[in-house]
Amino acid sequence: MSEPIIHGLFPTPVLSTKINRDFTKKEIDFVLKQKNNSIKNVGNFISKDEFILKNKQLKNIRKFLENQCKFYLNNVLGISDKIELYITLSWLNFTDGKQFHHMHQHTNSLISGVLYLKADKENDTITFAKKQYREITIPTEKFNTWNSGSWWLPIETGQLLMFPSFLLHEVQTKKNNNLRISLAFNTFISGTLGGSTTKLKLTKDKIYKCT
Repeated sequence: MSEPIIHGLFPTPVLSTKINRDFTKKEIDFVLKQKNNSIKNVGNFISKDEFILKNKQLKNIRKFLENQCKFYLNNVLGISDKIELYITLSWLNFTDGKQFHHMHQHTNSLISGVLYLKADKENDTITFAKKQYREITIPTEKFNTWNSGSWWLPIETGQLLMFPSFLLHEVQTKKNNNLRISLAFNTFISGTLGGSTTKLKLTKDKIYKCT
């Protein structure tokens, strides 16, 4: 009898990489100032500025993230260079001790990312979850990525995660008192989509916040 094979069909890709440098004093000083100009979220605080990467103080961080968008597009999605994955909205998240970031997904976006500007690798995590409805609940003794409804990953300063925007994620209530700061962003695509008979051309238009 041959060994059983489990095929991982249609997996959800979560890219993890690092910026591989320390954040500069100019970058950190700018980010910390935004904490005083943030607004209350469900369980933590977010910056009022939803185009944070357009600030000149973060231009080198933006360049790094744009390069990672190209990598994700070409190496994860396997899409032609004629299509561009570009950053639309971007903002900062501030999570102190006893705070949390509610379960959510990012709408009107293809791929989303989170760059950790300040995190404790011994304690900080991010939890991903899948949408599911179970009519039958069977007790599980050994959890794995096949049978779990959620899965957490450790994170640290300088780490970048990129994932499909539909993927649910959250930060559970922090037990330690360190300030956790992340820079989140959404993306969209420009270029020509479709086959030989039906084509749609998308261009990088200005993005406005609707009120």
